[in-house]
Amino acid sequence: MTYSRQQLAADLRELASNEPKNRAGLDRWYEDARRVQDRIASAPDVTTGVPDFIWHYLSDADVRLKDPRYAQVQQEMLTELLAMLEGLTSQ
Repeated sequence: MTYSRQQLAADLRELASNEPKNRAGLDRWYEDARRVQDRIASAPDVTTGVPDFIWHYLSDADVRLKDPRYAQVQQEMLTELLAMLEGLTSQ
């Protein structure tokens, strides 16, 4: 099964839209994030080009809950990354 950059962008958008608002939502979010991590790891062509930021984003939901500034910085970085990924896939 292949996993494209377009699918990665869609998965990241989905995760971002379900960002937990409290600690109760963390477990579910991390389950979803783990599935994305597994998909990335199973696709060598995608894994090679994945910036370190994605790994931090997928593992830092609890930090974002505690630190609104950190959450804002990660959201801005994610927005830029998604624009780049979607730009690459639309060409």
